[in-house]
Amino acid sequence: MSYSQDYSFRFGAKVGFNYSDLYSMKDDTGSKYDFTAYHGYTWGAFAEMRKESLENLFLRGGVNFSKRGVGYGNNETTNQYIEIPIQLGYKCKVASFLNAYALAGPSVQFRTYGNGYLKGYSNHDKATQKVIGVGEANFGLEFFKHIQVEGGYQYGFTPDYKSSGFSAKNSTFRLTFGLAF
Repeated sequence: MSYSQDYSFRFGAKVGFNYSDLYSMKDDTGSKYDFTAYHGYTWGAFAEMRKESLENLFLRGGVNFSKRGVGYGNNETTNQYIEIPIQLGYKCKVASFLNAYALAGPSVQFRTYGNGYLKGYSNHDKATQKVIGVGEANFGLEFFKHIQVEGGYQYGFTPDYKSSGFSAKNSTFRLTFGLAF
């Protein structure tokens, strides 16, 4: 039995919107910060691998570019990230033209550009971390084995902003549209 008969591969691209905010925003004095959510965008490419004997399970990896941010008072901070998610997925057939699927797994995200700090929070300036880790869960529908509509949530495990006595993690909802080949 050859390797190519055991596994199937496919590739795709996606584009979408995200809605991000920060949580765990208390400093060491107990002060809570009032942040507002930010609407950003995301786009990227993915690859899926499926072992034929495990009919409904698959592994998806990808590279995404994402812009996220947060508002506070009259200020706004935005950052751009390269995200590398690795997810385990399960797909089931709903109709002859429709599949439903779920994905979950970790993602490493590298901040590549942006203001990178929270202006106006004196000791929190220049507080952005360069690398963050998140957990991701996504649910989607696939039409005609190629068109995907996917919604998901990212939960920060490591701080996106951190300085002495202050730590804030990112929380992001996402909606994407994709095409798989």
